[in-house]
Amino acid sequence: MICQTTSEQEISIRRIKESEETTYDKNSGKSLGKRSWDRRNACFYCQEVVTNFSRHLLRHHANEIEVLKYQNINDADPKIRKQKRQAITDKLRNQGNFIHNSKVSFDRDGESSLLPIKRNNNQGTSSPSSYATCKICLGTFKRTTFFRHFKKCNNNDDANKLPSLKRKSLYNNSITIIPNTTNTSGELRDKILSHLRSDEISLVIKNDSLITAYGARLLKKKKELRSRKQICSKMRDLATLLTMMRKKDSTIENLTDAIEPEKYDTFIDSIKAMCGYDKTTGTVNITSIPARLRPAILGCIDILYTQCIMSTESAAYKESYKKKLDDFKRLIEINWQWEISSNAEKSRKRANMMKENVIPLDDDIATVMRQIQKLEIKYNEKLRRNRDPLNYESLCIVTIAHIIMLDRKRAGDVAQAELTFYINRKNEEVPEKVLETLTLEQRKSIEDLDIFQIPGKRTRAVPILLTKLMRENIDLIIACREDLNIPSSNKYLFARPGTEEPFDGGKCLDKIKKQCNLKRPEMLTSTGMRHHIATMSQVHAKQNDQYTEHLAGFLGHDVAVHAKNYRLPMQVLQKAIVGTQLIEYENTLTERRPNETKTTLHSDLVMDERDNNDKTLKMLPDSELLRGLPVTPNNTNETPESTLSSSTIAETETKIDKVQENINYQRPKTKQTRLIKVKPNIRKSYTKHQINSSSNASDEEILVQKKYRTRQIKNNPKVRKENKKQTSDLSSTESDEGKPVQKRNKINHRKWSEEEIKVVKKYFQTYINKKKNPGKSKCMEVLNKEPALQNRTWMQINTYVNNIYKKK
Repeated sequence: MICQTTSEQEISIRRIKESEETTYDKNSGKSLGKRSWDRRNACFYCQEVVTNFSRHLLRHHANEIEVLKYQNINDADPKIRKQKRQAITDKLRNQGNFIHNSKVSFDRDGESSLLPIKRNNNQGTSSPSSYATCKICLGTFKRTTFFRHFKKCNNNDDANKLPSLKRKSLYNNSITIIPNTTNTSGELRDKILSHLRSDEISLVIKNDSLITAYGARLLKKKKELRSRKQICSKMRDLATLLTMMRKKDSTIENLTDAIEPEKYDTFIDSIKAMCGYDKTTGTVNITSIPARLRPAILGCIDILYTQCIMSTESAAYKESYKKKLDDFKRLIEINWQWEISSNAEKSRKRANMMKENVIPLDDDIATVMRQIQKLEIKYNEKLRRNRDPLNYESLCIVTIAHIIMLDRKRAGDVAQAELTFYINRKNEEVPEKVLETLTLEQRKSIEDLDIFQIPGKRTRAVPILLTKLMRENIDLIIACREDLNIPSSNKYLFARPGTEEPFDGGKCLDKIKKQCNLKRPEMLTSTGMRHHIATMSQVHAKQNDQYTEHLAGFLGHDVAVHAKNYRLPMQVLQKAIVGTQLIEYENTLTERRPNETKTTLHSDLVMDERDNNDKTLKMLPDSELLRGLPVTPNNTNETPESTLSSSTIAETETKIDKVQENINYQRPKTKQTRLIKVKPNIRKSYTKHQINSSSNASDEEILVQKKYRTRQIKNNPKVRKENKKQTSDLSSTESDEGKPVQKRNKINHRKWSEEEIKVVKKYFQTYINKKKNPGKSKCMEVLNKEPALQNRTWMQINTYVNNIYKKK
């Protein structure tokens, strides 16, 4: 039994009587400036709430093992005796209070019957969600000061050295006080509800059975760590909606009451208030809320529908309740886009127009990479000399940041990489035939780099490339796990001492950025690095290779997502690609004479028609071609009025050549509409002179006849001999008249000098890479600048560029 003197018993009894006669402040624990003895604790054995905990144990539970240990403490030193007894009573007190607090069922405003270690000194009552229970001693503490108790309770000096664990200690080593609801699973309480932010919204979530049921439904499908924040966010959206509806309608107690057709107007008004909807302009401030709330509400309706089917109520009640749910769901499906979603989507697109593209600068990337390489060597040497938790965590942070920067991976995927994927990585041997097709640099990369795969979004395999130094760092990190008492249950590759939570990849990169002097640090993120490599790949990659496809798979998505979300910025596309073509077209028009545009268009149409006529000649037989041609006998005496002079013939040929040049260099790729009809009725035998002598023949007939005559000369030897004879007769006749036929000037081809080639590649390298002709305006601009090309024409330059990229 506890050795207690008579004087001590009298003092304790007197204090109890005084406490019964005095009015106390429950929160402050003081009465009229004196300490009040109204401190209550729950008994671990009988769950009774008592004011004198030690006396209750001695009177009612003297035969319990822990109480017997308490009685047998008889140290001579009163301080030591008091400390040992205090340790036993504190242990039993915390266990009893934990059971009491776990049985508390909270109402909407919260219940103040919690039994924490220290009571609140303020006059107002504190929300139960502002308290947390320690997993080690089961004591209940304020969430804001829990880390202080954790240092004393855990007595883990290594963990206390890590400043980053101050915030994590609450989430990893505490139990959030959650209402004792029947449909709240233990998995939901441990993984989701215990990690909610401590505020009024979290209290609404814990007290609403439908919201917790929706969270448990999501948790069945999404058990990954990355889904925790998503589930919490959706539950908070529903709780915020319920809070808004309670303000507008006092009859709504929970979310189940809000899902009724009669409450539909209140439901829509509350959503508009959450979004910041402006009735006059139709703009929405928070555009993502409608897209997030609609599937959440429909999911809650499905849960209520399932509960109704499985309930034991009457069939009439079930039918009426299911009809209410169907009507409410129908109202949402019909009116959702008209009420809020359409305006929200418009507002989102308007906001994206002014949103700045997240692409980091090359100088900032180089600065961070140099800093990472220095820190890797530094912390590697430190950790080898002294396996300290601080050095261990520093090396983990630098290695995570290096992988994000080098591989352009998502920060969460790298930080949450599991140890098994690295240990069980495959080392496949490359066949010799494959090695023969690779360059020396590619073979060296195969030898220097290591690779392993981790699951990314949609469980897609995402490869991680490692350099030799990165692999050495990871091996050293794994070797230090046992020395730092990291449990084997911690599945992460970059495990943290003192907690089973992973690192935050984004914060790891931020710590490195703070040590560097960057121009645009806000742009250098994991997402920004992914946009950067995708943009650079479009600029530098060839059009006929598969580099973009391989890069998309390396980043963890397909080509469609890569082209949609990781393409060049809109401004670059408009300025560089579209703007260049428009300016070139404008310069071409301004350099022409007023009637030149019309001539070029006519030439394009004529030459396009020549192509069509050529196809027609190949398709039609000779009988169809010869039908209906105007006859001009060979022996007919031609007069000057009815014939064309030889100079006119030469001019016609020159015009045809110019038209051909326009077709080669000025006609667009797409064929224009055929505006000229072909007349297939052509005379069988004729001469070039006779074609020109026909004053009634149109230009298109002349072109078709010329094509057909060339075809006859090639296929028929007799016609070939006759044509030579007619040509000689014609030339002799024209020489007698003193009007010789103009012949085309012979083009003297001159080899391009090295100086000329350098100038061409200097100004037209972009056109060569794009496999595109520069055009007249660009060639003339270069001709005016460079004296080395003064002996060349713009057509020669244009043709030379064409030949260069076609030979590639």
